[in-house]
Amino acid sequence: MSAPAPSAILVGYDGSLDAQRALAWAAQHAARSGRELRLLSAVPHALLGRHREELHQAVHTILDGASARVREQHPGLAVQTLMAETSPAEALLDHAHDTAMLVVGRRGHGAVADALLGSVSHRVAAHAPCPVVVVPPGGPVSPSATVVVGVAEASDAPVLDFAVTYAAESGGDVLAVHAWSLPVSGFAPELAMPLLTDAREMLAARDAVLGNAVDAARGRFPGARIEPSTVEGPTGRVLADASAEAAMLVVGAHRHRGPFPLRVGPTAHYVLRHATCPVTVVPVPGR
Repeated sequence: MSAPAPSAILVGYDGSLDAQRALAWAAQHAARSGRELRLLSAVPHALLGRHREELHQAVHTILDGASARVREQHPGLAVQTLMAETSPAEALLDHAHDTAMLVVGRRGHGAVADALLGSVSHRVAAHAPCPVVVVPPGGPVSPSATVVVGVAEASDAPVLDFAVTYAAESGGDVLAVHAWSLPVSGFAPELAMPLLTDAREMLAARDAVLGNAVDAARGRFPGARIEPSTVEGPTGRVLADASAEAAMLVVGAHRHRGPFPLRVGPTAHYVLRHATCPVTVVPVPGR
């Protein structure tokens, strides 16, 4: 008999405003989906020293206060608090193996780091074995329940499946987006003209890729509301634009094997920086 699928939602929490936003999102989804919520705080070894007991007490005070507020807002929700003596990213990754979803806030540490994403959110999105939700800084919350998902190829089935499952739990629908760009040779417009004559054939081929993926997902999830959309343009920008009025954007992280695997591709990196709604990065096994 196979082991039951993980059902807990793990959220990194340090009391900051970014963490509070992540916790609010995670608590709402946990209550809606009937999952247990786990709050995890971490204290690096370098900060402990002789003040270990005081720091432990401070962290437990932060966690207890947060869990009390969550239970007040969501009566009946199962909440567990955890503390680790390591870096925040390592603590989250250590607990991610038995977690259905990991939630963190998006934040940077200065102008340079902000441009590269917060170190914790980037590391867990790149290495976690479970889907990672990165909640952006506060702003107007879209009333839409639409889940936008980027579909590049047939191997993105786990990404599409996550989007469909989340939409079903949240009462929304799915907009499956496949972005593509017309290849252009050189800089002179006339060099692109022969390629433009094949645009219809190329678009039909891209439509087929997305159509096959959506049809397969409908077979796995009968009754799922999935609308396919093939759009010409850079993938990251297309997805960020499509998600402007969405409840969530879902993208894949293709974990290719090799000596120097690319853990988070340019598309995921772009939308993590620019999307205004929560972004979920779903790991896709590599070849």
